[in-house]
Amino acid sequence: MRGRFVIGFIALCVLLAGPVLGALAAQVVVPIPGLTGGHIQVAGALRTNDGGAILASRITNGGDSSRGRMVVARLLADGALSLAYGSEGLSTLRVSAQLRPTALAIDPASGEAWIGARIGQTGRGEIIALNGNGARRRSFANEGVLRLPAADDGGPVALAWRQGALLIAAGETPCRGCSLSIRDPRTGRLITSSTLSPENLAPSGCHVAVTAAVFVSVNAEFLTTRTAARSGCASLILALGSDLQPVGSPGPPAPALPDPGASASVIATSGGASCIATTAPSHTGISPYATGSAGTAANAPAGSLTGLVPLGPGSCAALIRTPRGQATVAQMTSGDAHALTDRVPPAVTALAMFRCNQHLLVVGATGSAGRQSAVIVPVPVRRGKFAAQASIASAHPLSTGCH
Repeated sequence: MRGRFVIGFIALCVLLAGPVLGALAAQVVVPIPGLTGGHIQVAGALRTNDGGAILASRITNGGDSSRGRMVVARLLADGALSLAYGSEGLSTLRVSAQLRPTALAIDPASGEAWIGARIGQTGRGEIIALNGNGARRRSFANEGVLRLPAADDGGPVALAWRQGALLIAAGETPCRGCSLSIRDPRTGRLITSSTLSPENLAPSGCHVAVTAAVFVSVNAEFLTTRTAARSGCASLILALGSDLQPVGSPGPPAPALPDPGASASVIATSGGASCIATTAPSHTGISPYATGSAGTAANAPAGSLTGLVPLGPGSCAALIRTPRGQATVAQMTSGDAHALTDRVPPAVTALAMFRCNQHLLVVGATGSAGRQSAVIVPVPVRRGKFAAQASIASAHPLSTGCH
C-alpha cells in the first residue's frame, strides 16, 4: 500500500433565535428520543450515504461524570432514529462505565463504525467495532473490541476509514496523537505503525498535538496538528507516506495552510471533497482543499472548532463555539472573503454537525447541568451544489424537514 438513540417528546420545540446572521427567522429544535441523562458528550457524528449519520456519545447519570454509558445511534436523513439499529435506534455498548469515546470512523456505505475510547485522561485505549445494525463485529480483534498497545495509552485522537484500512492517531507520548498505525478494519490486524517525532511537527518548545487524521485519496494520508499559540509556534498539515512518516521529495506535498500563523488546524473529508479550517485569536479561517493546496480562506467568527463538513467541491461548513459559548454555523465557497453565518439557539450546546441532504444538522444538548437531552437543529445548506432554496418546513412534528 502506498501511503494517506425510547423516550418520546409530545411536541416540537420551536425557539425564536433572536437576531440571526443568516436567513433563518426561527429555528427548529428536534429531540433525539432516548438520548437523555446527566451530561451528554459526543465523540463524533459522521454522514452515511443515505443522508443520515452515525452518532457516538457518552451519557452520564446525574452529576457523576466518572461513570456513564456509551451509546451509538443511527440517524435517518430527517433526524429520526433508524429503528432497525441496535435497540430501537440505539446501540448501548457493554463496556466499562469509565470508558470515554474519543474518536469515530465509519464506512458511509454500510454504516459500520469504529469507536475509539479511553479510560480517564491517560489510561488504556480501545477501539470497538460495530456492524451496520449496531451489533459488535465479532471478527474484529477480541469479540469486537481491540485493546490498543501501551504506546496508544490515552486512546485515539482521530480515526479514519477507507476500504481495507483504519488509520489511528493515538497516544500521549511523545506527543498527543503521535502514535500512528493502520489496521485491517475487519479483523483489527496491524498492517503498519510508526511514531512521529515532535520535531516533525513544530520547533522545540512548542506544545504539539494531532487534531485530525484523514485519507484524502487512495495514496495520501494527512495529519493536522495543534501547537501552543506563542511566537514561533504555528499549526501545520502533514502528508504521510506508506511508512506513516512525513513525505519528502519526491511525493505529494503537504498543503499550505491558508493562515500560516494559525495555532490550530483541522482537515475533514467526505464524498470526495475536503476542507481545512484554522483557528487564530481573532478569527477562524475556512478553506476547501483540492489538488495539493488549500484555497483562499473565508473569515468566520473566532472560537473553538466543533465540526467541519465539506459541502461538495470548493464549499465547506464549520461549527464554531465562540468564547461566550454561542455556537455559529459558518458556510463558504471558493471566492468568499467572509463566511455566511447562522446562530444556533442559545439554549442548545452544540456538540457536532453533519450534512443530511440540503441541510446541516447540528447535534446538541439542552437542559440544565445534570439533566440534559440531545437534540438536532437543522440549518439550510446555503453554499455549494447542495444549497437549499426553501426554508425548513415539515408536516411531522418530530422532523428536521431534511429528507
